[in-house]
Amino acid sequence: MQYLRTQINFLRKKIEPDLTSPTYIQTELGIGYRFVRNNPN
Repeated sequence: MQYLRTQINFLRKKIEPDLTSPTYIQTELGIGYRFVRNNPN
């Protein structure tokens, strides 16, 4: 499980504008991670 957290952290460092408030990769408690698309609408 630590491997997955490490990989998600590396991805966040590459794509998130602000690491303290992630907008693209969100953590769902009890479920896992969710990738959120940015809808221009």
